[in-house]
Amino acid sequence: MLRSTIHSIHLSIPDHDAKKALKGTVLANNSYTRDIAEGAVRSGAADFVSFGRPYISTPDLAERFEEGQPLNPDAPYEVYWDSSKGAEGYIDFPTYKA
Repeated sequence: MLRSTIHSIHLSIPDHDAKKALKGTVLANNSYTRDIAEGAVRSGAADFVSFGRPYISTPDLAERFEEGQPLNPDAPYEVYWDSSKGAEGYIDFPTYKA
């Protein structure tokens, strides 16, 4: 049963220290690669790792991680944050073509 939650906390300490300090579930995020994320979960430093920005430019991120496919280059901030373009630059990134 979830008793409490912290929506967002920006720490300047490693995830494994956060796990010890919070004594609860840790969802890590911020510039993780697939390999670093897997290591964080395997080591117990984090329970989960989420990916935000990589999903914008690589909509099939999970499948690419599973299959070892390369990711699309990261989109510049302006591409997906300029609401005057509507969906352009936010939902039109290509999926992997074998």
